[in-house]
Amino acid sequence: MKVKALFLTAFAALSISQASAEVEILYHMQEGNYVTYTVIERSKKLFILDDDDNTKFEIKNYKKSGNVETFTIECSDNSLNEKSSANITITLDANGHTSKIQYKKSNFFSNGTFDVQTVDTDNPREHNRRIRYFNGLTGNPTEQGVVAEKGAPGVGQSGDSKNPADKVKGAAKDATKKLKGLFNKKK
Repeated sequence: MKVKALFLTAFAALSISQASAEVEILYHMQEGNYVTYTVIERSKKLFILDDDDNTKFEIKNYKKSGNVETFTIECSDNSLNEKSSANITITLDANGHTSKIQYKKSNFFSNGTFDVQTVDTDNPREHNRRIRYFNGLTGNPTEQGVVAEKGAPGVGQSGDSKNPADKVKGAAKDATKKLKGLFNKKK
């Protein structure tokens, strides 16, 4: 019985870690206009710039307090052949999506603060192309996070009202129930 419980716990933990991996595109807005975008993949601790090389930064010193995340990004492999870094503060909305980003001690984005949209509502087809590309680049399932092209969700929404954490918990519960069903089948 203990082995069964241990196996179920390990399976649930594995399911949760796999289901929570998700690329989030951060469309930087200034005075209501789109400026650029960056990409964050929190579970793999990656931050990617929209540049010719899609420069990948490692997320270090990550801390979360309430709806505010702070971390440092560092990269020593870029086109300038010098170490780049920045301190970043992200503010999350009620759904857990990024709504504001601030760069400090940075040699890019002019140490500015930007409002953020996480879905390109003007061009959902292009948004989906980017999601698929960055999912592939980070090793995630390519269709994860794709939005419907008709009636795309608004700013900071993923298409349904559930919190991403609730989706993960629900997926883990379903997987655990299926696994329990396999063990409880009568012969």
